[in-house]
Amino acid sequence: MEQKTEQRKTIKSILSIPGTRANVQSGQLLVSSGIPSVDELLGGGLPVGSVVLIEEDSGGSYSRVMLRYFLAEGVVHKHAVFVGSQDYNPGKMIQSLSFLMSTKQIK
Repeated sequence: MEQKTEQRKTIKSILSIPGTRANVQSGQLLVSSGIPSVDELLGGGLPVGSVVLIEEDSGGSYSRVMLRYFLAEGVVHKHAVFVGSQDYNPGKMIQSLSFLMSTKQIK
């Protein structure tokens, strides 16, 4: 009986991580991409702990926009974020989040 109580407490604490929600069908913990329409296409968001690769063609710029929204979502919910990039200046990327974060906090 004690084991079931401990499991419930563990599940409850996992579900209380800011910025996450449980998938209704699977119970898997999800985090938002920062873009509601993308979250809908993904079945509610990205599974916590997953590794996701977004690749675009050479002329596109959507991956940078998606990265900024995803980072802003994490920062708004006080998650630790790390940006490592060979193509972008991580410091400038983080500074560019100020506008996105202010609009997210209004919601």
